[in-house]
Amino acid sequence: MTVDSVLRDNEDSISSLSKSSEVKDSQHIGNHQQKSQQDNHDQSVAMDTEGSNTPVAQNNGETPMEVCHSSSQSTSAKVESTKPKPLSTSNASKSVNPPTDDPMISCLKRQRDAVKKCRGSSLVLGQEWHVLSMAWFRRWQQYVGYRKYEEKYLGKEAYFPGYIDNSDILDVNGDLKPKLMNEQDYMLLRGDAWTMLVEYYELAPGQEPITRSVICRGSERKILEIEVYQLTIEIGLLDNENGLGTVSCQFSKSATFGDVAERAREALSLTERQKSSDLRLWLSSGGYSAGLVEPILKLPDDYLDGYVKSNDLILMELPNLEDGTFSRPFEEFRISGPQLPDQTPAPQSGAAIPLGPPAPPSIASTSNTSTSWQSHSTPTTPGLCGLVNMGNTCFMSSTLQCLSNVPILTEYMLSDKWRSELNCTNPLGMRGEIAKAYAALIANLWSGKFSYLAPRDFKATLSEFAPQFSGFQQHDGQEVMAFMLDGLHEDLNRIISKPYIEIKEADNRPDAVVAEEAWQNYKLRNDSIIVDLFHGQLKSTLICPECENVSVTFDPFCYLSLPLPQDQHCFTFHFVRLDPNLPPVKCKLTLPPDGTMALAYQGLSEMFQLPKNRILIGEVYYHKFHRFLVTNDTYSHISDRGQFYAFELREPFETESNTSPIRFKYVYFLDEALASRASYAATMYFGTPMLLELDMDKAAPPQEDDENATESGAVALSVVNDGSVLQSAVRSAIAERCSRFLDNPSKRLAEPDTYKNWWHQDAPDRQVEPPPYTLYASRSGTFVRDTAMLMDPDEVGAVLPSEYSYIWVSLNSLNKRLFYDDAAAKTEEIHPSASDSLEAEKCVSLDDCLKLYTDIETLGKKDAWHCPNCKRFQCATKKIDLWSLPPVLVCHLKRFSYERHYRSKIDTKVDYPVENLDLRQWIIQPDYGQSAKYNLLAVAHHFGGLGAGHYTATAFHKPSNAWYYYDDCNVHKCVTRDELVAKSAYVLVYIRSDLSSSSKIPDTQ
Repeated sequence: MTVDSVLRDNEDSISSLSKSSEVKDSQHIGNHQQKSQQDNHDQSVAMDTEGSNTPVAQNNGETPMEVCHSSSQSTSAKVESTKPKPLSTSNASKSVNPPTDDPMISCLKRQRDAVKKCRGSSLVLGQEWHVLSMAWFRRWQQYVGYRKYEEKYLGKEAYFPGYIDNSDILDVNGDLKPKLMNEQDYMLLRGDAWTMLVEYYELAPGQEPITRSVICRGSERKILEIEVYQLTIEIGLLDNENGLGTVSCQFSKSATFGDVAERAREALSLTERQKSSDLRLWLSSGGYSAGLVEPILKLPDDYLDGYVKSNDLILMELPNLEDGTFSRPFEEFRISGPQLPDQTPAPQSGAAIPLGPPAPPSIASTSNTSTSWQSHSTPTTPGLCGLVNMGNTCFMSSTLQCLSNVPILTEYMLSDKWRSELNCTNPLGMRGEIAKAYAALIANLWSGKFSYLAPRDFKATLSEFAPQFSGFQQHDGQEVMAFMLDGLHEDLNRIISKPYIEIKEADNRPDAVVAEEAWQNYKLRNDSIIVDLFHGQLKSTLICPECENVSVTFDPFCYLSLPLPQDQHCFTFHFVRLDPNLPPVKCKLTLPPDGTMALAYQGLSEMFQLPKNRILIGEVYYHKFHRFLVTNDTYSHISDRGQFYAFELREPFETESNTSPIRFKYVYFLDEALASRASYAATMYFGTPMLLELDMDKAAPPQEDDENATESGAVALSVVNDGSVLQSAVRSAIAERCSRFLDNPSKRLAEPDTYKNWWHQDAPDRQVEPPPYTLYASRSGTFVRDTAMLMDPDEVGAVLPSEYSYIWVSLNSLNKRLFYDDAAAKTEEIHPSASDSLEAEKCVSLDDCLKLYTDIETLGKKDAWHCPNCKRFQCATKKIDLWSLPPVLVCHLKRFSYERHYRSKIDTKVDYPVENLDLRQWIIQPDYGQSAKYNLLAVAHHFGGLGAGHYTATAFHKPSNAWYYYDDCNVHKCVTRDELVAKSAYVLVYIRSDLSSSSKIPDTQ
């Protein structure tokens, strides 16, 4: 019999197998937004998450919230005893839906409705919001039946979330961890909603509320957002002749450079005369270690937002006090003393000034330091100019270098022809700002004056019109390319007034007629250099499965998003055997795509010759169980953050009707020194968690249970009554399971069975040292010493109540160092399936991707098509074909997969031609008059994983007739073909072969 279901959390937790737990959030919000209409930009609101945005509409007030709460007590013990008792599992199991007239159920529903209302509410400037762990929030969602499929958990005791616990998003100092993502690691609650939850569940002991405020962003200060992270900026003196250190200061993104100047005057040890003098500001991105500084060409009232990021170093240059002059060349811009002058500097390039050798020591040192300088403009070949990584901006730099090397587009921007076609009134455009910022950047890249520069102005403009790219978090390089091409198109659209076009059905007319009509209608509203170069046409065919109605449309495209063939999905498992003397076995299973975990259970069953119902697969994050996977879980439910452990069970685990007699105790290892701190951070845990089985059908008297506890893995722990077990049996089982790595022979103080036998001696008769650890038990998966129960070995016959599902093995620093053998704990056997020699690199061709792109597919229910004949949504068959191709063809290789709680990257190598890519076989237009042969022009590369990778580019530099590799500031000539055709390729840019040497804008259809 297979494992069909486990009492589990559909939102990635294991609270179904216990009372509650702390889980590390695995949801990835790949919530990259598309460009909206300009008239919506002015009212857009973004939540700043250093790269994750959740816009909502603006409003001017709050919605009152109804609050329901229980009595609050002063101590943890009183709090636990007075909180409303959730529905017991036994009672709740009698009915899927709890009784609606239960006061507690009504209260939970009010909580649910109030939070839903809050999450959809608007932002108000200055309003306070609170940061809440997404892991705790998901458990709460189940407990209150937040979603329809979670209503069956409403009020059930097994899903009670416990204290509001933010430990997984806090560091060891109790501060919010950096680079967390909204709706993935945390969520935001308005103040009144937060108060409601705190009054009902209370905040975990030792934790403080994480409060954030709503600020304005954008050049016109019309974008409201919750500022989760402020800027941390180091401030120092440019000439550190007095050995003064830097000062770390926090600034809101809504602060100005004038605010920085005032703070610098106050924070640094300056004389009164120096404080009242003029000053100039210089910026070093990433601190002194970045090796370059640049002048800050901003007015005092200009905002830091979009120009400065956290960990940047701002240096203050003071003038010569005798004549008030500055010693270094700088543009005519100063921030003066107490009265800041109204000066408007001319637009500047923002070129970086490198620090020359020798590299300066840290300005924060106590020794005297000085700075040696090179010229800010180092001549180079036009177009071979690097772009400074201003903090995870490589995704943008890679795209810019690819587009910069499209000769026809770049020559168009350099010729100033774009000025005559600039459309500043297009409601779908960006007031011409994107085009102007791009033109200025291209002018600098191709000026030949700079070997590298920092594209700050372009980044600021991009962030203003696409808030999803604000901040300095990593983003998808293809998404920024799509936005830029769309933005340039609308800003340079030659159509000033777009006419209304009525869409006509094909009505069995010839494809050529319908396609030409569709293209001409499109050109009546869209006519730009981007359409001329990048836009082609697709034929889309939909067939209704019920009435067989056929719908044919011809649609424009700017790029092709090509899927990569996926034949297999590889999982790594760590199989934990019953025998505690045997280490886990590392193995791998290669499974078909889009399958369920039933195949994994079947594979492990065959690999280890065990029945499937004696295996349980769990995800482990940060040394704790995250959740357990069952046979009907699909791969899309599985994250790439955790490790997969498969446990051999003593007894079959029957869960078809959620009445399996086997229950578990979860054993975690705890660093006592870290646990004693008030932050309750996840770093207090270590090692691999363990499972202890309980057999609810084998109730035994205390004496018999003690005897059984000494047998080596023979039986599951017997219950005494009502699900309780003897503490001595639990202690013995833990000692047994830990013997391989907690009783290291090289550090042993006693014989192998010493600790195990110690538990079964009466206290007065004990002649040996006790085990090197202390055991605690708790109801919650988060360790809180004040509420945990000490399992005192001197209490003879003491039982562990059923609700205490979590056991903590706590070691102090000395015992952890002496007795815990980390190497032994991590030792694994390697199954032949996990041998690296068996893993051969896969490679597919670009033709394979095009074949998959043009294959017939059946739409899913979420993508159902509304048949105009049936008047219903239907899961139609769909086929896409290429009708016509643009002069410059962009192929996006869909390496990234984003689903509800799962994100992954396909690392399969794609073999693509550098020259003579012939696409004629894929074009279905019978009389296609253009050439279908293409040459590679540029490649955007992505290395590493999602959110933490790196982007580079390779591009053909037409003036040099050679390929170059662009990696942030560094530009070098490509030496081997591997730099062009690489496993890292993400976006391919091709140019039609007959245009490779042309600078003339080609004619389109």
